[in-house]
Amino acid sequence: MAMYHLWVDAICINQKDDVEKATQISLMKEIYSFAEEVVIWLGFSAAERGIDDQSNEKLAIDLIDELTTGDDMDFNSLVRSAIRRDDAEPRWKAWKAFSDLLNHAWFERLWIHQELVVSSAATAVLQYHTIPFPFI
Repeated sequence: MAMYHLWVDAICINQKDDVEKATQISLMKEIYSFAEEVVIWLGFSAAERGIDDQSNEKLAIDLIDELTTGDDMDFNSLVRSAIRRDDAEPRWKAWKAFSDLLNHAWFERLWIHQELVVSSAATAVLQYHTIPFPFI
């Protein structure tokens, strides 16, 4: 029977103790480099969930796919579509959903790059979808 270790920084670190947080943060590079997989929770609590979360996640993920798989011409047209602030334009809704995703509190943490750079595999888990590392 295989043994697995699970380390959840939000649980394993006393978030109210700045001394403990500083000590643990200095160990995170090592922890993440030994992890077989890093799972990044970008979902929301039940109280934070909105009625359009699932469709907004899909819009954001579709835009990420377009941004990472298209050529320069596609990228330029995608950026131009973001500048046109036409609410009837579905593209604007996708950019808004993408912006909302990037405004998640996880992106405000200073050490997040370690979770992505030193881990061998990382996956972001949203409320309804997952995003593998290359697209984060």
